[in-house]
Amino acid sequence: MRYSKDFKECAVSCKRDNHTYEEGRSIFKIAKSTLYNCEKEYSAGFPDKPKRTCEKKMKKEALKERSDSELAEPFKCSAQAIFYALKRVLSCFEWGV
Repeated sequence: MRYSKDFKECAVSCKRDNHTYEEGRSIFKIAKSTLYNCEKEYSAGFPDKPKRTCEKKMKKEALKERSDSELAEPFKCSAQAIFYALKRVLSCFEWGV
C-alpha cells in the first residue's frame, strides 16, 4: 500500500518527537519497517519513484507478423515458450480481457 507524502511526514515527525518505533506503529497502525522506510524517504527528500515500464512489450499486430523463433531471440527463451505465451495473450485479446 502506498501512503501519501503528508502521512509519511506525520509519521516521521512523530518519531522525531522522541517517540519509539513501537509508539509510532501503534499511533499510525503501520508496521515498524514501514515507519523506518518513511524515515529513510524523508531524509532523502521523498524522491519520485520511476514508473515501471517494459520496453519489450509488442503490439498484437507485430506479434502476428513475426515467427516464434524471431520473437524468442530478444527474450532468450525457446520458440515453444513463445508459442504458449502467444496462445495465452492472443486469447485474452479475443475475449477482451
